[in-house]
Amino acid sequence: MNDSTAPDGQPELAAIRQAARWLARLQADRSPAALEACLDWRRARPEHELAWQRMNALSSQFSARGTPMDPAVASDTLHRATARDGRRRNLKRLLGITGASALAWSLGGERAVRVQLADYRTATGERSHHVLPDGTRLALNTGSAVDIRFDDAQRSVVLRAGEIHVQTAADRLGRPFRVQTRAGTLAPVGTRFLVRELDDGGAVRLGVLEGAVDIRPDHGSVRIAAGRQADFSARAIDASVALGRSAAAWLNGMLVADRMPLRAFLHELGRYRPGILACDDAVAQLPVVGAFSIDDTDASLALLAQTLPLRLARHTRYWVRVLPA
Repeated sequence: MNDSTAPDGQPELAAIRQAARWLARLQADRSPAALEACLDWRRARPEHELAWQRMNALSSQFSARGTPMDPAVASDTLHRATARDGRRRNLKRLLGITGASALAWSLGGERAVRVQLADYRTATGERSHHVLPDGTRLALNTGSAVDIRFDDAQRSVVLRAGEIHVQTAADRLGRPFRVQTRAGTLAPVGTRFLVRELDDGGAVRLGVLEGAVDIRPDHGSVRIAAGRQADFSARAIDASVALGRSAAAWLNGMLVADRMPLRAFLHELGRYRPGILACDDAVAQLPVVGAFSIDDTDASLALLAQTLPLRLARHTRYWVRVLPA
């Protein structure tokens, strides 16, 4: 394909039109082959994924209004909006495409775009490491995104998606360091810690490796000490529990299981590969023990099948089921 990207990082018309064609195809054909082909196209070039995310967001907005979206109309709308402004101004324009009802888009589409526009982000299966201007070390796990907000008064990391590891550095200007999450603010006290968005209901998990961290949701504050972890939402903080010894194993490219139920294990491993990874109910509670690579998930699945009474059913590259042997 001969797609190109505009200087400001926007998908050009070719990518937008292709995204519209893929959307139209999947509206009529949700077969594994069609889904796999679409995933291949999205992964081929960054502008493909950007065009797809924007097309999907616009489609969701029409669906919320109970109106079928004509992919050709959406393609033209997105191209005209994209051609005029830079990425951050373009977000505001796209939010206004469908009128006042576009506010509903913020429940899903706006978050997706914020992730796309984040200062640092990783795709599925990727990890990245960064040193911030003050010397703080930041690592992003798979499918993660953050914005960095440093100025004369603050040092702030905004978690947009996924999971991060933070090792704070002393600041010669004395500025406080904060991590902003969807559930509240984290205020570390000379520390090293993990922060992860959970799948259920907007909760966030904090795991403290060294030092201590204060959790500050909408009301109150609780300090979590080293070796402990706690889940919290905007309204409540769960009691802390012991932090698993392997909680930070992803930093070394590993997933460590200690009698983890197979279904939970596959959910964790599935974070590092695109597509569907599932198991039969008959083996869902089978305990998994061992250390598995998250950089080569196919090898990890093969190891799983070698060490447990299991077999792999590969419907496509992106659809794998684990079944009884």
